[in-house]
Amino acid sequence: MVDLVLDSVKEIGKLVLEVKAAADAVRHNKDACVELTNIVDLLGAIIAPLEDLEMSKKPVMRAALTSLERALRRGHKLVTACQRERNFIYILFKARRLSRQLLKVKDDITLQMLIANFALNANTHVLITIVHGRLFQSSLHPPPLEGAGLIDSSNISGESYSANYVGIHIVQGNGDAPSLSPLRIFDPVELEVATNKFSEENVIGKGGRATIFKGALSDELVAIKRYPDQSGSQSIQQYVNVFQLLIEHENVVKFLGFCHVNGSEMLVEEYIPNGSLFEIINGSSEKLDWLSTFRVIQGVAHGVAYLHSKHVIHLDLNPANVVLDYNMNPKISNFEVSKLLDKNVAEAGSNELVGTLGYMSPEYITDGTIAMPSDLFGFGVLLIHSISAMRSSILEQHPITWAWGVREAKGMKGLLDPSWGDEHQLVEIKRCMEIGLLCTQEFPKDRPTMSHVVEFLNGNQMLPTPKKPCFI
Repeated sequence: MVDLVLDSVKEIGKLVLEVKAAADAVRHNKDACVELTNIVDLLGAIIAPLEDLEMSKKPVMRAALTSLERALRRGHKLVTACQRERNFIYILFKARRLSRQLLKVKDDITLQMLIANFALNANTHVLITIVHGRLFQSSLHPPPLEGAGLIDSSNISGESYSANYVGIHIVQGNGDAPSLSPLRIFDPVELEVATNKFSEENVIGKGGRATIFKGALSDELVAIKRYPDQSGSQSIQQYVNVFQLLIEHENVVKFLGFCHVNGSEMLVEEYIPNGSLFEIINGSSEKLDWLSTFRVIQGVAHGVAYLHSKHVIHLDLNPANVVLDYNMNPKISNFEVSKLLDKNVAEAGSNELVGTLGYMSPEYITDGTIAMPSDLFGFGVLLIHSISAMRSSILEQHPITWAWGVREAKGMKGLLDPSWGDEHQLVEIKRCMEIGLLCTQEFPKDRPTMSHVVEFLNGNQMLPTPKKPCFI
C-alpha cells in the first residue's frame, strides 16, 4: 500500500510535466490551457514534499491523491485535444465546449489540491516556499525547542536616525515608524561571545533556514537566529520593514536588532523560555487546561488584531510560531514571510507561496491573494487545534475536519472530555470552535475581521452560522 501511495505521488509529478509540455503546443483555447497549466504547476510544487511524509500513507490522503491523479489525466487529455489541427466548423462548434471543460477540470484540480492540503495531519508542519510555481524550499517546520529574544537597550539613543548598513535600510523615529527605540545593529563578535562561539550547547531550535541560539547580553537572555549564508539578508530586511511599524505589544515577540557584516546574518529577539504552542499540541510539553488554553487563544487574537491595525499580514500563523513567556503569555513570532500592505490597499497578489501546509488559506494557495483574511484562516486552524490539544490523544485528522464533525454530532459531551471543565466552560469551548470554523470559511468575505474575533471571544456578539468547508 505504501508503494502505491509513493507511485501516486510520482505519477502526479509525471502528469504535471506532461500537462505543461502539452500546453506549450496547443493551437486552440490557449488562455484556458495557460490557466490550467498555472494551477497544475503549483500543484506539482505542493505535492512534491508529500512523498517523504508518513501522512501521505493515510487513507484520506490516498483518496485525495487518487482524485488528483484522475483530474490531471482529464486535464492532460483536454490540453492534448487542443493541439490538433481542426477545420473552421470544428473550431466554431467544439472549441467553446472544450474551453468550458478545461475550466471545469481546472476547478476540479483546485478543489482536489485543497483537499490534499487539508488532509494533512496538522501535527506535521511542512514549510514550503514556491516561486513562480517552482518548489524553492520544502522542509519539516519544527518549533523552537525552548523559545525565541531581551536585551538592555538603555544605552541606545532614542534620537531619530536614518542609516544604510550593508544593504539593510533603516528609517527610525518619524511619524510612520513609531518604534519605542531604534533597532540595534550588533557586532558579530558581540554575538559570538554571547553564544560561547555558537556552541551546540546553546542551540535551542531551528526555524526556517536559521539555527536559533540562546545568548546572554548585558546579563539578559536573548534568542539569536543565525543564517548559514547570505540567504538571511531578505529575512533581516523583512524584520526591519515590519518592526519599524510596530511598538511593543505583549502578544508579539520583541525584535531587538540584527547583525549583517561580511556574511554574518543574524536576528536578535527577546528570549522566550516556555517553548511553543506546537510542543503542547503534539504532546512533548504538558497539556493546558481550558482556562490556560483560552488565555492563549485570546492573546494570539489580540496580537493578530494589533498586527492588522498596522497593516502587517503574518502569513504563517501556526502553533510553531506562537511561543510562551515566563507567565505562559503567548507571543507571535517568526516574521520572515510577513507582508506589509499599503494603508489604502485591501489585498495584494503574489507569485510566491510561502507558509505551512494545512494553515494556508484557499485563496492564497490557488490565487496568491494576500490579505488580512489569509491570517484569519491560519488563526482559525490554530484556535481549533489548540482546543483539540486538550484531548488525551493527538488529533489524527485536520482540525477543521474534526471541528465540523463535532459540530454535526451536536453532542459536545460525547466528543469532548468532561474533565476539561464544567457546563459553562463546555459552552465556551463550543463557542470557540464555532469561531474557529467561521475564521476558516472557504471564501474570505465569509470570515470575520480580527477585531470581530476579539469581540466574539469576549462573548460580546452573536455568532453567524458557519458554512460546511468545501474540502470535507
